[in-house]
This record gives sequence, C-alpha cells and structure tokens, in this order.
Amino acid sequence: MRIKLYQNGLAGTLPDSLNGLRNIVVLNLHRNLIEGALPELGKLRNLVKLDLGRNRFTGPIPPSYGKLLRLEKLVVQNNLLTGPFLHDLCSLTALKHLDISRNDFTGEVPEDLGYMEPLTVVMVNDNLFTGAIPETVTLLTNLEKLTVQFNEFEVDPHWLLEYIPEDCEFEADEDEICQLECMKKKQELT
Repeated sequence: MRIKLYQNGLAGTLPDSLNGLRNIVVLNLHRNLIEGALPELGKLRNLVKLDLGRNRFTGPIPPSYGKLLRLEKLVVQNNLLTGPFLHDLCSLTALKHLDISRNDFTGEVPEDLGYMEPLTVVMVNDNLFTGAIPETVTLLTNLEKLTVQFNEFEVDPHWLLEYIPEDCEFEADEDEICQLECMKKKQELT
C-alpha cells in the first residue's frame, strides 16, 4: 500500500492507528500542516519510503523508527524537531537517503552513521549539531550528497573533501567556518 498525500493542506495530528496499517510501503505526507509529535511507526515493518518533511512536527524522532529495517528513504526535514540525533537510526542497514535537515537537532552526529554503507544522501544541515562530523563518514563510498552547513560544528568539515567520493555534492558554509576560525583566534589571544 502506498499513501501519498503530499501538498494536500492536511492539518492536525496523525492518529496512533496509523501504526496498525502494516502493509504500507510508502508514506508520503510531505508539505502539509500536520503538527504534534512524530507518529510511532515501529510496526510498519514493510515501510520503504517515509517522507514527513515540511510539516510542523515537534519533539524527537521516536526510537521505534530504528525498527524500520526495510526503510530506504527517511525525510523529516523542515519541521520543528528537537533532541539528539537518534542513534537507533544507525541500525537501518537498508537506508540510502537520510534528510533530517532544517530542524533543531542537537548534540553530535554519531560515528555509527559512517557504517551505514548504503547511504547515498546525508543531509544534516541547518540544525544545532556540535562537535565534528565523524571520521567514519569517509567510509560511505556510495555517498552522492552530503550537506552539513549551518550547524555549530567545532571542527571545519572541509577536511572531508579529501576523503569523500570525488563526485559527491558537498555543502558546508564558508562564512560559518570563517566565523569559527575568528572565534578560535580570539580565544587564543585571551
């Protein structure tokens, strides 16, 4: 079953009963006005594509999303999501496309992200991530797109250019890096 209701002006919250529709393969509710917490979907074991982007969801990604072992595409970009990067997502061994951009996620991007071999797209830009992009990201040999700009990384992500595939589209904000270098220099002077 495929549910594609993108750009339909849907509003309100999603019912918990959605988790009972176990034959769903595609759930696309992109660009609506849906709000509240992301729904529990851990029982949708056949789900391959999940797009809940451009809505008004709040709170963290539910841990049950780590049980969606057939999931190949996860898009929750442009919501009001918070909390740390859900480590359980790193157990999604079929995941090829991960877009959690334009939210308010915090903390560090976990090293295990680099062991998700099928990943071709990783978009973590426009969040509040700190620390550094894990070195394990260089193990993603199928990577076609990596966006990391507009976060609060403490290490210049441009070092990745030397290691990621040559044809990978890489986006990191130059101004942000310049600001970071200026902050470091000021700290050294004081």
